[in-house]
Amino acid sequence: MSWNTSTSFSALIELNKKLLQGEISSSPYWCGPLDDETFFLVPSLLKLHDRHIFTFSSQPYVRERTRGDGGKLYDHWQRAFISFIVPEEKNPNQLFQVLKAKKDIQVHARKVYSSGAAMSGSFAKAKVVTKYRRSSPWRRWKAATSIDPAVDISEEDLYRLEAMKQAQPWEFQVVAASWKDIDIARLLLGAVEEAQA
Repeated sequence: MSWNTSTSFSALIELNKKLLQGEISSSPYWCGPLDDETFFLVPSLLKLHDRHIFTFSSQPYVRERTRGDGGKLYDHWQRAFISFIVPEEKNPNQLFQVLKAKKDIQVHARKVYSSGAAMSGSFAKAKVVTKYRRSSPWRRWKAATSIDPAVDISEEDLYRLEAMKQAQPWEFQVVAASWKDIDIARLLLGAVEEAQA
């Protein structure tokens, strides 16, 4: 079984679980092994996959200060998020409604093959910053990465797979609403269980 020859969303889920478990090292959306920070999230991500939620990007909360070369201080803040795919048959609208009611997160959901039209109530910022870095306390923060909900995603390699097209997927981005530490994976798993009950 390979990504390109998979004939169902379930087969893609199984391949992605192998990626998370380190049994394969690349996918249509990721080249190379997982980042070290992802290992903390893997048990929860696997549970999401067991519920037919295909995760493809995530990061835990981080707030750290380190001392670098010459004694220079570096601050690094990271907002927790998980991006994932829900097939049409798993009622993405119900999951969206459950997630939207959570106060600790922001959620954006859109049907992949419909010109990026987002569900009503999705966060509407052009970009949501997920990482900040600065080299000393008196320097301004620099946004290192962000999520852009306006990007056309239908031509990305992952969405060009025939099995993905058949699933009529919805892409979700769930981001911590603030820079506070939240267990976003546990929150998402609870929401999925509630929506699928």
